[in-house]
Amino acid sequence: MSDTQDAWGKVGNEFTSLGERFKDHYRKTTSDDAAEVKKGLDAFAQSLDRAVDSLGKAIRDPQVRDDAKKAGNAIVDAIGASITELGAVISSKVDDSSESDPPSTATAEEKAAAALDDVDTVMDRVQRAADGDIETTE
Repeated sequence: MSDTQDAWGKVGNEFTSLGERFKDHYRKTTSDDAAEVKKGLDAFAQSLDRAVDSLGKAIRDPQVRDDAKKAGNAIVDAIGASITELGAVISSKVDDSSESDPPSTATAEEKAAAALDDVDTVMDRVQRAADGDIETTE
């Protein structure tokens, strides 16, 4: 079995075990307590039903769908801009290393570390932009 199958099998086993624990605790309650628990569960079920119904209505609302589409497009645009900026940084490093300047004394390891530093800087800016800490247009 694959690691993924094993991991999901474990999830199933853990939830089965958790369900058994809840069932055991429920059975240990007295009949008065059971009526109280049932009343609480019924109220919870009604609230959950109203919440699901509300979510269903929201999903069918054209304005909500439009807002969700805009939010999704904004994510795609942000990822695209980040990839473009990262590509520019990498390209400039490749161009810098291929110019006809005298051979650099920096080792390949040092050049790679410098490029990674630039990538880290870009990724930090992307994160700060996502957090709203900086403007995304310059």
